[in-house]
Amino acid sequence: MRFKKIILANLISHEAPTFKKRAVLRAGLGYIAQVLWDNNIEYAVCDLGLGYSSVSKFRKKIKEFKPDLVGCSLFTYRYRDCYEIIRKIKQEFKNIQIVAGGPHITTYKEQSLKECPEIDFGITFEGEKSIIQLCQGKEYSQISGLIYHQDGKIFYTGEPSFIEDLDALSFPQYHNFELQHYPLQNSVIDERIIPIVASRGCPFKCIYCPVKTVIGRKFRFRSVKNVLNEITYWYELGYRRFSFVDDNFTLIRERVLQICEEIRKNNLRNLILSLPNGIRADKTDYELLKIMYSVGFKYIGIGVEGGNNRILKILKKQETIETIKKTIKNATDIGYYVDLYFLVGSPGETEKDVYDSISVASQCPVDNIFFFNLIPYPGTELFDWVKKNNYFLYSPEYYLNKIHSNMDIPVFQTPEFSANGRRKMIKFARKSAKKLKVKIYIEKLNRIKIKGIFAKIIANVYASNSIQRLFNDLKTLQKLKRKIIGK
Repeated sequence: MRFKKIILANLISHEAPTFKKRAVLRAGLGYIAQVLWDNNIEYAVCDLGLGYSSVSKFRKKIKEFKPDLVGCSLFTYRYRDCYEIIRKIKQEFKNIQIVAGGPHITTYKEQSLKECPEIDFGITFEGEKSIIQLCQGKEYSQISGLIYHQDGKIFYTGEPSFIEDLDALSFPQYHNFELQHYPLQNSVIDERIIPIVASRGCPFKCIYCPVKTVIGRKFRFRSVKNVLNEITYWYELGYRRFSFVDDNFTLIRERVLQICEEIRKNNLRNLILSLPNGIRADKTDYELLKIMYSVGFKYIGIGVEGGNNRILKILKKQETIETIKKTIKNATDIGYYVDLYFLVGSPGETEKDVYDSISVASQCPVDNIFFFNLIPYPGTELFDWVKKNNYFLYSPEYYLNKIHSNMDIPVFQTPEFSANGRRKMIKFARKSAKKLKVKIYIEKLNRIKIKGIFAKIIANVYASNSIQRLFNDLKTLQKLKRKIIGK
C-alpha cells in the first residue's frame, strides 16, 4: 500500500455568506471519500468552505490525523488561492504528498502541475478508480488519468475511460464529514439537504458550458433502484430534503417517471426535492412536471440564458424560447418554486436582446430571477471564440481568480456590446429582476391578507438577496419565509 491515510480537502468556499455558514455538501468529494471507505483506506475530511479562517484548521487537522497523502479538489475559479494554500501546506509538511483533482486539473492537466509544482499528482476526470490505484501502489504509468513528476519532467498517462456502470460505485454516505454543518448550522435535521448525482454527462453543445470538458458528453445514469436506495438510506436517518445536482436530470422521460413511481411505491412521504442546476425546457412537459410535483419535487431551476431564438441559436441551446416560456408557465401553474437563469453578454447580444430576457422573466410568477455575467471558461467554445477574436478585457489568469458571474464586471466585449454598455445592462437587468420579485411577493402577501404599504415594505425588504440569505440561515425566520413565498 503506497498511501494508507488520506485527508480530503475542499480548499475554497464559493459561497458568499452574509450571516451564517452556508457551505454546500459536495457530492464529488463524497464519492472519492466513499471509494476510500469501501477499500478500507483511512481518511479524514477538511472542508474550508465551512467558514474556517485561513488554513489554520487545515494545519491542525493534518497534525492530528498525520496523513501520508492530502487530496484536494480544485475548481478553476480562484485556483491561485488554492495553489497558495497547497504551497503553505507543502512547506510545513514536507513529507506529505499532495494529489489534486476536480474541474481545474481536468481542464489544465500538466499545466496545473507546472504552475504549482508542490502538487505531486493530478487526477483528471472521474477520480474514483485512479485514487484507489494510486493508493494501492500501482505503477504510475499504468494509472489512467494520472499526472505525475518523474526525473524532473511531468507526465500524463492520458484520458481515462468514463465509468459506464455508475451502480458499481457506492453512493456517498459522508462518513467523517461534519454533516451537522451542511448547509444550515442551526437547522433541524429534516432541513438539511443531501445532494444526489443520479447521472453524469451532457450530450448538448452549449458554447458557454464547461460540463462536457470535465465530465463528458455521453449521458450515463444510475439505475432507478440504485437511486431509490440512496434516498431510502437517508430517509431512514430522518432526512427529507434532497437536491438532484445532475446536469440533465429529465433527459430520459421514462426514467424520471420510474423514479417517481418508486418513490410513491416505497411510501417515501414528505420529501422536498429540488433541481437547482436547472432542467432543459424541451425535456419536460406538463404531465411529467405534475407527476414529479406529486412525489415531492418542489424547486426547479430553468436555464433560459437568452430572451429570444437568435441568441439561443448562437449559444447552441438547441431549444426555442417558445418551448422555454411554455415550460415556465407549466411549472408555475403547477406550483413549483421556480428559479430562472439568464446570461448577459452572449456573442451577438445587444441591449434589445437583454430587454427580451427581462420580458421573458416578467411573464410568469416565478420566485427568483438571476442575471449572470457571462464568464468564458477554458475548454468551452465561447472561450476559444473570445480568445480568437481578441475580445478579452482581462487575462484569463486574472478574471478566473478575481471575477465571478455575480459581479457586474464584464471580462470581454463584442462589437455589438461595449464593456461599459455590458456593465450597465447587467446592473439594469438585476434591478429589473428585483422589481419583478417585489411585484410577485406583493401578490403572494396579498393572498395571505397582507396588503397596502405593509406588503410593499415586506416585499421590498425580502427581495434583497442578503435578506433572503438571512431568512435561509435563521430557523426562527423559516415560518415567515414560507408565508411570504408560499413554500
